[in-house]
Amino acid sequence: MLSTAFFSSLLLLLPLTSALYTPQRTISGDDFFPSFDFFSGPDPTNGFVSYLSREDAISTSLVALADHSLANNSVYIGVDSTSVLSTSGPGRASVRLHGKEKFTHGLITVDIYHAPTGCGLWPAIWMVDPTGTYPGSTGEIDIFEYVHDSPRNSVTLHTSEGCKITNTTSASSPAPPPSRLRPRADTSSQSQAMSGHTESLNCYVNAPEQTYNKGCSIASPPFVSTPASPGKPNQSQRLPVPPSFATAGQDFNAQNGGMYALLWTSEKIEVYFFPRPMIPEALAIPSDGVTTAEGRSVNPNEWRAQGFSPVAVFEGCDFDAHIKELSLVVNTDFCGDWAGNEGVWEGSGCKAKTGVGSCEEYVAGKPGEFEGAYWLLGGVEVWGES
Repeated sequence: MLSTAFFSSLLLLLPLTSALYTPQRTISGDDFFPSFDFFSGPDPTNGFVSYLSREDAISTSLVALADHSLANNSVYIGVDSTSVLSTSGPGRASVRLHGKEKFTHGLITVDIYHAPTGCGLWPAIWMVDPTGTYPGSTGEIDIFEYVHDSPRNSVTLHTSEGCKITNTTSASSPAPPPSRLRPRADTSSQSQAMSGHTESLNCYVNAPEQTYNKGCSIASPPFVSTPASPGKPNQSQRLPVPPSFATAGQDFNAQNGGMYALLWTSEKIEVYFFPRPMIPEALAIPSDGVTTAEGRSVNPNEWRAQGFSPVAVFEGCDFDAHIKELSLVVNTDFCGDWAGNEGVWEGSGCKAKTGVGSCEEYVAGKPGEFEGAYWLLGGVEVWGES
């Protein structure tokens, strides 16, 4: 990822309709893990987890490069799935990666073939300043996050006081996190701007009308419809096209995932989802870790015309005052403040499905349930305006 100074030099005062982006940094293949630090401290969100150092993650095969039917050199990030643990001892071994570079603004694409899902899990791909005071003046952007086996990706901003969004969708009444896990009818008709549902409007982590650290959150629909012909699809990865595609959860993995794209400007923060067979050819991430900018460019303002609506749109806040200088984080947590909450454990259906009274008991005693709790990533790409 690129520094703020570098991005500042890239951002030109172009009309919105001609905002062309070109790839400036490709993080994939052999270049992926060297681009991140391995966080091995106590979990800030109180998870039942033990994050491993780079050396321990490699020696226990929790990180590796993997070939599969759709691509070579994909990034594998797993968790321990063999150890029976005590709930009073260290949590289950996992990995938390912090990007080494910070940046502000740009287009960030993340290619996800497979994501952890299932009871006890809290996976996330997000952005924060790991060296700063949370939330400070830098804030946080959650690009891809959910708990347990939820089929909904919760796209969320967390900030200091004074940042509220003005989305046209109707925010749900203040409710605890379990509301995210209950099935809800598709509300995309509420707004032509996005397909997601606005759940909370105040991005401030201590907003009195919301539960602590809820932030301003938009839940993606469980499934999105896509255009029959998306312009220039990536023909090398074309699959049979079903009528709709999952945005998270088990069905997301069954369809070989897709690509999430964060478009971040001073005026607006948007997140798009491109299902695997509909990823535009220009967005396909090279697997060798080499930047291949020549001949590749995208104009995100054309995506709606091509039939792709963002799953989340945030507007109405002075984003530059609240969100900046962020690094990318990829991690798999267990339980913690969200997934381990008693109401969430029960409300998600996991208590009934597993027959276990608490998230921590389940994670400690059922290692085999986490064999499939892994990330398989094609990589990350950072784009700047050209």
